[in-house]
Amino acid sequence: MAIAEERNRLAREIHDGLGHYLTATTMQVQGARAVLESSSAPVPLAVGALNKAETLLHQLKRRGFAVDAALEQRVQAASVAELDHWLDRVLDASRLEDVIDA
Repeated sequence: MAIAEERNRLAREIHDGLGHYLTATTMQVQGARAVLESSSAPVPLAVGALNKAETLLHQLKRRGFAVDAALEQRVQAASVAELDHWLDRVLDASRLEDVIDA
């Protein structure tokens, strides 16, 4: 019983801490996408990269991986090739290290 309670407490703490952070980042990505898409000279590569970064962060969150500020910044600064590579790996990964190389 105590183990289950501790597991639930930890899950709540992780959810509460990451939920707000991921929501804020998602809103920033969506805002950046809107600015890029509405500019007079659209930048399809940048919009594509933002979409991939958002998808990767969503998949990591969905799979229950801990996404901290350093990882979030690394994803946002990644090249399109890195994002593609990580997206290919995220669905089969059991550990974060299996997705994003250290």
